[in-house]
Amino acid sequence: MPFGKAQEKNKRLFFMELLTDFFPLDSNYINEALDNKKDGKIRLKGLFQEADIRNGNGRIYTLPVLSREVSRLQEAINRREILGELEHPTEAKIDLNRVATVITELRMEGNKVFGILEVLDTPSGLILQALVEAKVAIGISSRGLGSVLDKNGVLEVQEDYQMLTFDCVQSPSTPGSYITENKKIKIEEKKYNMLHAFNKGKEILWKI
Repeated sequence: MPFGKAQEKNKRLFFMELLTDFFPLDSNYINEALDNKKDGKIRLKGLFQEADIRNGNGRIYTLPVLSREVSRLQEAINRREILGELEHPTEAKIDLNRVATVITELRMEGNKVFGILEVLDTPSGLILQALVEAKVAIGISSRGLGSVLDKNGVLEVQEDYQMLTFDCVQSPSTPGSYITENKKIKIEEKKYNMLHAFNKGKEILWKI
């Protein structure tokens, strides 16, 4: 059945997509983390996500959805299974080669999600540690899978949303800059795949 005029204003994007959204870490929290190292570990805390407010990517996460997902992840957090990477991922799967942190706490305070992450002694974790010690501006990026409903230009994240983890990223200078960056990555990947296929074809012809 075709959409009527009223229905056209609210269109559902039925496919699941990778959703990433950024929140800066307060510099006061970073200084506190450096002053309160335990066992030589840096633990960063701050605002990880917020409900019922349109973010820089034009998306809104409802309070029931975020509350449900924070509750769902508690057992995995207690088992230290929620790992975060350094910089923005291009897929939902965790890449162990890029793991930098483990999430040790996630809780709701009103409509806000606050968390604590521990920086690991992995190659990416040591890079993150150096950045934090140099007081480089670092942010938290939520990573999840879900569909959205377009309501007059505002993308409402739907109930099928699955919170996966939180990654450490460089603070963007303008809202939405990571969307452009992700598109660029995809374009570069396509160029690489095309070049790889071309070189592979030449290699096969050479062997023949």
